[in-house]
Formats: sequence, structure tokens, C-alpha cells
Amino acid sequence: MAEEKKAERIQALKDLKQINFFYHIGLHQAKEKGKKVCYMNALAPTELAYAMDILPAYPENHAVAIQAKHKALETAEAAEAHGYAPDICSYARCDLGYRHLGKESSPIGGLPEPDMILFCSVQCWTIGKWFEELARRYNVPFFALDIPSQGRGFASEPDPYVIAYIVDQLKECVRWMEDITGRKMDPQKLKDTMNLSREACKIWWMILETAIAKPAPLTLFDQYMAMAPIVDQRGTQVTVDFYKKLGMELNERVAKKIGGIPDEKYRLYWDGLPLWQSIADFYMILFERGANLVANNYTRAWAQLSSDPDNVFEGYAVNYLKNYDPMIRDRAWDIAETIRRYDLDGFILHSDHSCRFLSIGLADTANEVTRITGKPGLLLDTDHGDPRLYQSEQIKSRIDAYLEMLS
Repeated sequence: MAEEKKAERIQALKDLKQINFFYHIGLHQAKEKGKKVCYMNALAPTELAYAMDILPAYPENHAVAIQAKHKALETAEAAEAHGYAPDICSYARCDLGYRHLGKESSPIGGLPEPDMILFCSVQCWTIGKWFEELARRYNVPFFALDIPSQGRGFASEPDPYVIAYIVDQLKECVRWMEDITGRKMDPQKLKDTMNLSREACKIWWMILETAIAKPAPLTLFDQYMAMAPIVDQRGTQVTVDFYKKLGMELNERVAKKIGGIPDEKYRLYWDGLPLWQSIADFYMILFERGANLVANNYTRAWAQLSSDPDNVFEGYAVNYLKNYDPMIRDRAWDIAETIRRYDLDGFILHSDHSCRFLSIGLADTANEVTRITGKPGLLLDTDHGDPRLYQSEQIKSRIDAYLEMLS
């Protein structure tokens, strides 16, 4: 019986409770220790903050905690009651709703008020408008790092003048940090931080690559848990140490053929954001059917952020231009290549109601992936965080029909 199956837990993941606890404690103690807190989005240049002894805080991550702890409905409705449209990003609505309701609506005691806010447009401008609102609310300096879209693919080199444009902005961003903190960037500390970041990104990539093994030693849900340090503490020793330990355990699991789920019948690709509000339910739907999500473009994104410690600003610029716009434009090819490398049986595309950035053109993408690979796909219409848009029984029926087709 499916109920009797138990996955063998990855022991290194237990360390995350303490790692995440001390990170959040550090944020809440920042002011009394004379440190500045900078709100930033997930793909912003985190390492610059750590090199300046500024603590980065992430409203996106905070929204994930709200959604995963089932507080999304009350916070989203609070935002909507204050005039925010119900079809904007559920991350934004949950975080903004919390700021109207207060700390009791946050499972982690909220975030400390920011001293400054940094936005990098390599993600989406919805975050930019959300962060503008936060900058107005707290009356703090706001910096927007503009990453232009060149409409190029993975194989194309970015234009030198666009690289120069981003490099100039990054240098200006450092001056902005220096003005706010009243101290200069230490070049050696920046280099040391970038070396740690590069090492963490490399090990994180190798962790994701262990899923090529059959059975995969981890699930995508394990990846979601494990990704926290690479997002919010990239450039620190604690992140490197955690991923070294996790990587060693996963390699042992590969050698012993210990799977992320005990009976891996189907190996699938998942495209887009996690279903944070309903993650446990979705996990069990797949688990009970022997379906393992083993590869994803979301968790991979942070493995592609490492920059050259000897040429930091140009390294950032090239990474942004070569990895993120093409990830959307060459999406079908990217998914097809992942299906080939991981030897997957199929793919699921998430048509995310409140993330238009990741949901545009998915039907065409699905058709193109099937044309290239011969593998059928499934398009699920739901939301990454709004529980009103997640229909468990409907998703079970869609998954069952899809897996029957694969069989």
C-alpha cells in the first residue's frame, strides 16, 4: 500500500533548522549591532551586501514562509482589502498583507524594517513595483539595477555595450552602499565573498546533478528545502559547509541506490515556481503514484550566479545576460535538453495564475518540447501561493490521466 511506503530522509537537511534560525535572528538583531538591513530580491547581487557587512533580507522568502505555513489566505486578503489587485503576484500580496496585519501574521516574526532596498530587474518588474511601495512605506533609499533583455539565446554572446551598462550600474550600486553605510568597500573582502559564492554555486550545481542517477537520491521538494542558504546566505562559509555535507550524503545515497522516493516509477521535469501553499498535498499526490520531480529551472537558477572573483562586475553582467533572459526565450530547448540529460519520462508546466513572467506561451512551449523529445507534457493551471487557486482533486485527476498516458 502507498501509505506504508516511507522515504529515507536526507539527514543533512536537518541542519537547515539551525541555519535558518540564526540567519533570521541575525536580521532581527542587526539594528542593535549597528548593521544595516537591505531588502533585495532573490537574484540581486547578494554578495555585494555581505562584502559591505550589510545584511540582506528577502521579502520573497518571507512570502514563501507565509505561504508554506498556510497564512497566505489571510495575508493576501488583507492586501486586497487595501486596494492591491487580486491578480498580482501572490508573493507580493502575502508580504504586503502582512505589513498591514502585523507580526502575528508572519510565522517567522516578520522582517525587520529596512535601511535600504535593492531591486534587480533580471526577474520581473512586479517585484520592482512591490519594492517601490516598500521604499515609500519605510521612507528608505531605493536602487534599481536594470538588466536589459537582448532577445538572445544561450549560444549568443551579449553585446559589449550592454555589459558596460550593467557594470556601470553595479559600480554605482557599490557607491550607493558606501554612502549609506559611511564606509568603503574592502576589495579583499569582496574577493573573499565572491570566492565563497562561487564555491557554493558549484557545489549546489553538483547537488542538483546527482538527480541524474536512477533512482534520483533526492526529490525536487528536497531541493526546495535545501535552496534557502544559496538564496539568502550566498557568499558565506556556512552555506559552503552545508552544501559540502549535503553533497557527500547524496553521493553516498547514489552509491547505495537510495531514492528520494522509495519507488521511483516516473521521472518528471517541473517548470516554474513551487506550489508553496499546497506543497505537502502536491508532494503526496506524486509520492503515492511513484512520480518523482527530479529537475527544474527554478532551483537551478542559483547555481548560475557565481561570478569571477577577479572580475566581479563584468562576471555579474555576463551571468545575468546569458543565463536568465535565454532561460525564458529558449525555454523549450532548455526543457528538452534537461529531459535528455536526466532521462525523464515527461514534463509538467505550471501555468501560474499570478506569475505572468513564467507563464507566457506555455502551450506553445509544451508543443515544442514534445516535438523535440517525443515526450508528452502536462499543463497544470494553479498558483504558487494563493490557496483559492489550488484544486487538489482536480490536480489528482489530471496527474492520474497523465501518468496513465505515460504508462
